[in-house]
Amino acid sequence: MVTTISLSAAHPQPLWLLAIALFVSASGLSHAQDSALPAEKITDPEINEEVNPDFAQITNDGRRALFLSTQNGAQELFSIAVSEGAAVRLNDNLVSGGNVANIDPLDRSVPPFKIANDSLRVAYVADQETDGVFELFLSNIAGGFVQRLNEELPIGGSIATTSSRTDFRFSNDSGWVVYVADQNEDDVFELFSVPINSGIAGTPIRLNSDFSNAGADVVEFQISFNSQQVVYLADQNNDETFELFSVPIGGGPAVRLSGDLTTLGDVDAFKINQLSDRVVYQADQNVFGDDELFSVSITGGTPVQLNGEFAISGAANSSDVIEFIISDNLNNVVFLADATTNDQFELFSVPILGGTPVRVSGNLVDGGDVRFGQFDFSNFEQNVVYVADQNVDGVFELFTAPLSGQTDEIQQLSPPNSNISSDPFVADLPDNIFTTGGLVISDGSASAYIVFLTDYTGTAGTLYSVPAIGGTPIRLDTVAPGDVRDNFQLDADDSQVLFVSSSAPGKLFRAPVNGGDALQLNNEASTPGNVISFARRPGRHLETTRVIYSATQANGNRTDLFSFGDLSAPASAVLPGSRSVMVGETATAFATMINTTNETLENCRVGRPPLLPFNANSFFQATDPSTNEVVGFANSPVDIAPGAVQTFLFGFIPNSAFEPIELIIPFDCSNTASATSVPGVNTLLFSGSDTPVADIIALGATPTADGILTLPGAAGAAAFAVASVNVGSTTTVVAIPDTGDATLPLSLFICETNPDDGQCLATPSVTVETSVASGATPTFSVFANASGDVFFDPANTRIRVRFLEAGAVRGTTSVAVRTQ
Repeated sequence: MVTTISLSAAHPQPLWLLAIALFVSASGLSHAQDSALPAEKITDPEINEEVNPDFAQITNDGRRALFLSTQNGAQELFSIAVSEGAAVRLNDNLVSGGNVANIDPLDRSVPPFKIANDSLRVAYVADQETDGVFELFLSNIAGGFVQRLNEELPIGGSIATTSSRTDFRFSNDSGWVVYVADQNEDDVFELFSVPINSGIAGTPIRLNSDFSNAGADVVEFQISFNSQQVVYLADQNNDETFELFSVPIGGGPAVRLSGDLTTLGDVDAFKINQLSDRVVYQADQNVFGDDELFSVSITGGTPVQLNGEFAISGAANSSDVIEFIISDNLNNVVFLADATTNDQFELFSVPILGGTPVRVSGNLVDGGDVRFGQFDFSNFEQNVVYVADQNVDGVFELFTAPLSGQTDEIQQLSPPNSNISSDPFVADLPDNIFTTGGLVISDGSASAYIVFLTDYTGTAGTLYSVPAIGGTPIRLDTVAPGDVRDNFQLDADDSQVLFVSSSAPGKLFRAPVNGGDALQLNNEASTPGNVISFARRPGRHLETTRVIYSATQANGNRTDLFSFGDLSAPASAVLPGSRSVMVGETATAFATMINTTNETLENCRVGRPPLLPFNANSFFQATDPSTNEVVGFANSPVDIAPGAVQTFLFGFIPNSAFEPIELIIPFDCSNTASATSVPGVNTLLFSGSDTPVADIIALGATPTADGILTLPGAAGAAAFAVASVNVGSTTTVVAIPDTGDATLPLSLFICETNPDDGQCLATPSVTVETSVASGATPTFSVFANASGDVFFDPANTRIRVRFLEAGAVRGTTSVAVRTQ
């Protein structure tokens, strides 16, 4: 069943007018802006004495670059707009000898700062207040506010940011920072979370249970994709026996996930699946020395063993699982093990809930192996790509195999007479041998490509691409043959690859993954100039052409940052704000993009959300803004003229049940930054259910029809209306107005109204419960009374109305709010 909605029943205005109102309410803008044309050099020697090229990063929205730079001998953290403007220092004044850095300044494996997904805040480690005491701080991404996140440390205490211990991380929803520190006792490293509410940090919460032995530590943690749970590894119960635990991110009882371990057994590695309901871990749980694979619910339960029988068990040189990856689309796990022949490592696939493992890699020659760290999913997770000396011992080539285990469909991807590496030692392999997921859209269909690095006829560092299903490899580095560095990356929604060729020397290029002329992106470097590193926006399927690179281009004796790409981000909106459908059904929504620049935005699309908790059955298609009728081809990007509006229909099909999740919808064009995500404006609250549920399509209408509720003063009152239609099943819902994560001086009340005259059917209260039949169109009024000033911050100061069925959100809408 396909559930396609029409907004005309809920509101008579054209879709793009509603989108403009939503955009205005979120940004305060109502007119086209000039293009933010890319700058060249974005660092200034007067402010940034020497840029550290190792950790420069771009925010998710593509608007700012963050980097480390020394000034008067101290390393500090800076932020700068990638298109124009001056660098802003983000850290507070440093004590003499202080730096924004890891505890060990020579450790370059862990960056000393992390950017939140919402692109609004950054957390960093520095000995800012006391020389040698490294603490964790929070800063606005554009500067102006710094707050310490950890509590007072004991003598010798510090935030753990070296490669021997774990680092600190934001949750995916940007609402929490989780970190490890010996905050309560020196050299006893525990796990803490800090809530971030409207940019203000709360009090740290200890997440791990009491340690039962001296010397215990938390040594690793991961945050679930839905930002609800933290899974951590610690010798919490027995010294040097590392077990796996799960705890709510806001604190609560920690539950042990791993099973009872054999004597001297340990959990060695673990991963959370993207649905955030299972944890897969590797442990010698049953027999000491036999690393096996297990799956368990993230909230606890009996672990399920995933691997089959081992060729040799319990001996000094026994069989082991040594690495694994999780396919979120298929709820499948692929693992590397010498399960069949001791010391010959092959790939196996098994359902995440357990079953019989199937070998997916091909028959190996004597001495052959699939390489550790060199396998991944491809072709929309239908295949696995791997590096192995499958044909000739010591000659490593690239292969693709179906997850079904049909070995007759295995194909070699790398060209004949090529070799990924003849070196038997994994440590000497390049860091990046291949990249999966390169997409090219043609005539409405998508083709996936693999980009890989190899040598060919004796030329080292040659770069190729090949269709993920197999085919003829395409040489990409013909403009600067050979010596391509291993830091190549996909860009521009996976359709192009960025790479540095040292034979140029040190020049940065971009080439289409399906072949074509490579374009040099950097200017001619000075002598002895060199491109050192580059970075593009993080995340798969969120890419644009915005790239920064570090180079000795302006001055051969110093490193600077340079930027290219991207016009101003398009405005965007999504209607409705939520959908709730049954498993297997298609949920649709409408989206609008507005070009606010004076240039044409090219290849604009509604992308796949990065945390989409189901399979790849998602789509978008352009529509006529005046009629909402689809035009063109499905999944085909379109150009948007200067100042023009483009509307889209998009949709998803869940293949399993999941609770409502706020999806960040990517709005991307090939020559622009991605639109900033504003919850309630251009996001979609989405859920899948095994049984029929309500699906409330709701729209809020303010008196000024601009999506902004304005209260007359700090003690004023105002109201707005909500129209709705239930396109799901008949049920009872509770409508609740609130201000989300923001704490505002507002009292909110709601009532159901007569659709004919807008009068309340009962006295307004903080919630209203009503029975809503399938197809019914109830209306409501929301009343706001102020008890203080509400400043105009439309992305954060909003009144939302949620419709709950048995506690689950089945509909939502919101308006911005302010006082005059």
